[in-house]
This record gives sequence, structure tokens and C-alpha cells, in this order.
Amino acid sequence: MSLQMTTMLASQGGRYYHIAEHEGRRLTLSKASLGEFVFEVLSRGGEIMQLWPFAPKWKRSPVYPVVAMTPKMRDEFVEATGFLLVDPPKLSVDLRGNHR
Repeated sequence: MSLQMTTMLASQGGRYYHIAEHEGRRLTLSKASLGEFVFEVLSRGGEIMQLWPFAPKWKRSPVYPVVAMTPKMRDEFVEATGFLLVDPPKLSVDLRGNHR
């Protein structure tokens, strides 16, 4: 699955963000948590690229989103909601066996 933000958001400097796992508020599988998160992202002009529930059969299971926003939108979102958005993790695979 390929995630692509709209051309308009990309031209404004949009970036992908994930929710921080150990800091800020947690996003959970509940109407209140998801409703607030979705409302706040969309009302600021951001895009929800993916929502992945860890265990969908459990109430209040952790939910891991991928959103696209400009850095300014992200700062306003974090200030208003307490959900901390961070850059996605970077993986580096060195097949030559060099350790860094």
C-alpha cells in the first residue's frame, strides 16, 4: 500500500508524522479518542493516511496513525490536543555487514 498526500499539502511542505508511543496522549480504540483525533486533524487541513488498531477486538486498544501535515499544522495540533506527533522512524539496512 502506497501512501501519497495530496499535491496541495505536498506543495505546502507537508510531511508524514506518527504518534509518539511513550510521550503525550495515547490514541485508543474508542469513539471519544478517535473522534477527537480525526476531527482535529481534518479541521486543520491535515490528512489521515492510515489508522492501524493494535488489537481491534479490545476496547481502548492502542491505535497507530500516520498523518500528513505541514510542520505549522503539527505544532498547532500538538498544542491543542496533547497528542504528540513525531517523524516516522528511519531504518538503515547495511547488507555488507558494516556496523555503525
